[in-house]
Amino acid sequence: MIHRFVDRLGVPPVCSPPLGAIEDTGAPTWGDGQVYRACVGNSPGTMTQLTDFDDGGATIQQCSNPVISPDGSKVLFQALSATTGFYEIWMVASSPLSTAVQLIADGSNHVIHPSWAPDSDTFVYVHCAGGAIVNGTIYKDTVSAIGSPVSLKAAAGATSPWRPQFNFDGTRVAYIFDKNVLSGADLRVMDADGTNDASLDNNIFGLNTDKPPQLSWANAVNKIAYTDGFSGSNGGYVINDDGTGKTQINANGVAAGANCAISGRAWPADDSFVVFGSNLGNGYFDVIHAELDGSNTTSLSSTSGHGATTQTRMMMPLVYQNRIWFIEKGSALAAGWVSSFAMDGSDYVNHFDSEAGAGDVIGPFGGGDGWYFT
Repeated sequence: MIHRFVDRLGVPPVCSPPLGAIEDTGAPTWGDGQVYRACVGNSPGTMTQLTDFDDGGATIQQCSNPVISPDGSKVLFQALSATTGFYEIWMVASSPLSTAVQLIADGSNHVIHPSWAPDSDTFVYVHCAGGAIVNGTIYKDTVSAIGSPVSLKAAAGATSPWRPQFNFDGTRVAYIFDKNVLSGADLRVMDADGTNDASLDNNIFGLNTDKPPQLSWANAVNKIAYTDGFSGSNGGYVINDDGTGKTQINANGVAAGANCAISGRAWPADDSFVVFGSNLGNGYFDVIHAELDGSNTTSLSSTSGHGATTQTRMMMPLVYQNRIWFIEKGSALAAGWVSSFAMDGSDYVNHFDSEAGAGDVIGPFGGGDGWYFT
């Protein structure tokens, strides 16, 4: 059960990317899904609720894959329809308790993985076929003239593209291309009109279609951070958008060879390093700073004086507004917190404690910029 804490005075100036939520009021009854943000200025134990679905789950039961526009004014997210049972694309303003607007829906197929272009109007998404989360096509549309989608990349046979994401100037789109579910996927990139489609790295991991891994473009150069799960572990890599310069960024230091998870926002503003979550063994998950040349990885969780001493699992870091935001939990099934610290690991702040309710498990699921919690 989600505790509905709401800041009605406005969104403070330093806030996290959005969080998608299920509000489970107890099986078989579902509550409304909502979109939240954690903000530095909120009172302890509170969050800022952006959407205002308040019909007991009759419209929307789940929100996930939230992504905030580059100008910070609005949020795209996928929402599970209570009437059709399929995901739809919705949008909401980034101010508290705003009225969400449905942008794209198909009553018999899922529509998922929305992502903004730099103009905060154009966006891409995946429209599935066959009633399951498979056989997707990447489309491009605009909020200002919604309803005229352009197909950029279609599925072929058992293949399907996932997680489309624009680069910093809107000229390129990277995506994960699943060649055969759970047996191999490629990292690919194309021009924003769908031309010049090329593979950057082949067979990078076995794909989970419910929660496929993210990729992360740098902020001002055409480099991509991603995970390669077929290299012996879920290693972290950086590659140029022409396929050159592939470098393993967790080759040395505390996270050498460890599993890692890269979010959709893995780069600081100056693109000088990458952050990711890593399982360092003994049940500890840390927020890791990785040098781009692979020379070293360091634990920011240790720098903060937090982590294993309090919450052992600090996962899925997101860089936003010059802070690193992350989920921390005591165990896989424990209630979770949303926390943040400065880019060097100092100034640790806990923004929301799910207060140990049996259903209040926060985890690094759902993708997009934000998280997903129940």
